[in-house]
Amino acid sequence: MNCTTAFRVYATSLLAAAALIVISPAGTMPAQAQQQPAAQKPPAAKKVPTGPRVQVLKQLQRQQQQRQQQGGARQQPQQPPADVIATHGKWQVQCGKTAAPGTPAADASSGKANKGDAVPGSTTAPAAPATPAAAAPARQCGMVQVVEAPERKGVTLTLILGKAPQGDKTAIMMRILVPVGVYLPLGIAMEVDGAPIGRVPFIRCLPQVCMAVAEATTETLAKMRKGTKANFIIYEAPGVGVTLPVSLEGFTKSVEVLKSS
Repeated sequence: MNCTTAFRVYATSLLAAAALIVISPAGTMPAQAQQQPAAQKPPAAKKVPTGPRVQVLKQLQRQQQQRQQQGGARQQPQQPPADVIATHGKWQVQCGKTAAPGTPAADASSGKANKGDAVPGSTTAPAAPATPAAAAPARQCGMVQVVEAPERKGVTLTLILGKAPQGDKTAIMMRILVPVGVYLPLGIAMEVDGAPIGRVPFIRCLPQVCMAVAEATTETLAKMRKGTKANFIIYEAPGVGVTLPVSLEGFTKSVEVLKSS
């Protein structure tokens, strides 16, 4: 092979190599690019449940939130401080002004419902009851004693005796306030000098206290006038009672002040 022939073979080889370099990037994909994973699709959005039941639940939640907001914004009117007009023994005779009968505040405090009150479970807003324009706060007096159970510190009882109209006469009503958690069916048992004289039934419970109310009859008042100590027994369970002693010293004088006030 002469020099010319060798040069031709060498040139042909160079042209073939150049052709391979040019064709490879355009005609084939590099191995590294082939190994790259495909782009991941974003996760599908969760479906929000719909339907009549869901709409009712949402409406109930909105109503509950509105009641909570209204309850937090509603404030009880502040009552003026009571005046202590007499003190006999451990009894205090106090007088203060309360809402006149027939007003919404008086009916709410006594448990009396107005004609505009909503029926439980009703979604219709109650109509606002009419308030008498000339209604003025009424003066009300009561004799009060607060006692604590000797064997149960922190368990207290508030005894209030006050006048209240009963038909064509005026009676003395007995109101007793005790902490929540008492056994309601048994009420509050009463004793005077160790002799039982009856029970006072519970009528309602508030968030912090339960209330028992009964009329102090003429017989009950006579026994309390003659006695020296009264025991009021509240029950945590059947047969489990807590005794709260109430002093009767000055009871007769306090009742006389109450009747004349």
